[in-house]
Amino acid sequence: MLFQPALLQLASCQCSCLLAQWRRQQIFVRSQWFFNGRVLAGPASWQDKWHRIQQRSSWDTMAMLYDCGEMNLELCSQVLGQMDSPWSAPWQDALAHSRSACLNGLLEYGRETLFRISPV
Repeated sequence: MLFQPALLQLASCQCSCLLAQWRRQQIFVRSQWFFNGRVLAGPASWQDKWHRIQQRSSWDTMAMLYDCGEMNLELCSQVLGQMDSPWSAPWQDALAHSRSACLNGLLEYGRETLFRISPV
């Protein structure tokens, strides 16, 4: 047998995760492009424009990291599920415990740092 069903399932999961990440990055770039163009065409001062662009870029970056983090953790759990070794079980437990901690940490970091950005 050339391909095992488990390997085909893993390859399918990898492709779907990569496509989802690519879509998220497209959304990020498109959002930045249109927002920055609208801000730069506005009547505000350059200092205010720069602050708005910086703030929106930081928020969008944190959102993209959070969305891609969920996909990356899912891919890691799929890879660990395919491994038949004695040390894969502790890694699966660690991944299960760190999933919520990692994503909650990104949320807390975003709330603490991004909402403290003050206008210049």
